[in-house]
Amino acid sequence: MIVRIKTIFICTIGVMICSCDLGKNHEWENPEIFSINKLPPRSHFFAFENEKLAKDNNRNKSANFSNLNGKWKFNLSPNPKNRPIDFYQYDYDDTKWDHIVKLLK
Repeated sequence: MIVRIKTIFICTIGVMICSCDLGKNHEWENPEIFSINKLPPRSHFFAFENEKLAKDNNRNKSANFSNLNGKWKFNLSPNPKNRPIDFYQYDYDDTKWDHIVKLLK
């Protein structure tokens, strides 16, 4: 009986070790990587076309303003391994992704 318990225990440990990603260094596991593809912090500002629009301080009236309201493509990955790697490429196929609607105020 004890031999059988030891055998089951050793087999369980062996399966757990083999199922791990040993030796793989993922960027999300590296504490030295604080951010990826992130711009450095900066002050918020908006460039109006003229002084009158700047005094009104209404970005919606400016030709330099792009409203982000609308439908956006969205993909939720169940885990980091299954995330899309090259989703930022222009020719990436996102037709199976869901849409989300975000209304900014």
